[in-house]
Amino acid sequence: LQITNEGAEANLKFAQSCYQLISTACLGSASEKVRSIPAACVILAKTSIPVGEKIFKEVFLTGSYKRRTAICPLHDIDMFVCVHPSLKVLSPNDMITLLQLALKPHFAGYVMKSKLQSRSLGITVGKAKNPDFRVDIDVVPAVALSADDFEIPDTDDGHWIHSRPKAAIDDIITANDRANKRLNPVIKLVKAI
Repeated sequence: LQITNEGAEANLKFAQSCYQLISTACLGSASEKVRSIPAACVILAKTSIPVGEKIFKEVFLTGSYKRRTAICPLHDIDMFVCVHPSLKVLSPNDMITLLQLALKPHFAGYVMKSKLQSRSLGITVGKAKNPDFRVDIDVVPAVALSADDFEIPDTDDGHWIHSRPKAAIDDIITANDRANKRLNPVIKLVKAI
C-alpha cells in the first residue's frame, strides 16, 4: 500500500515532524527544563540522579512505522525514550508523569492532549488550523539493560517489566526477507480490512 494522495503524504510528514520534535526535546533541553518544573522536582527528588546529568539518553522508533507495516494515512507512532538508569527507582506512574511534564512545554503552537497509559504516555498532537492533521504518539519510557534489553514501567501492576522492542523489529524484518519481501504487504492488507 502506497501513499496515494496529498493528504496522506502531508499527514506522514506531520507525524515525522512530531517524532523529530520529541526526539530533539528529549536529547536536547528537556533534561534541564524539566528540573525547573516544581512537580517534576518532587519526582526527581526520589532518585539519585546527579544534578546536570541528562535524564533522557536515547530515542528510537518502534511499532508498525519502524517495522514498515503501518498503513496510510499514518495516525500513530510508537517510540521508546531511554532514561537515566537511576530513574528506575520511580514508580511506573511517577516515571510516565515525569515524561509528560518534560514533553508538554515543547508542544507550544500545537493542539496537544496527553494521558498516562499502562506502559506509555499517550500524546495526541494536532494543528490548531487544520484538525485533519492529527497523530497519536505512544511514548514509552525505558531503562536500557543492554543494547537489546529494556525495562519499561507497567502501571497496571506497579512494576517495571522486561521488553525487547529492537528484537521484535529485527524478527519482522528477517521474516519479511525470508518471504521475499511479501510479508509486510500482507500485514498491511490485513490491517486495512
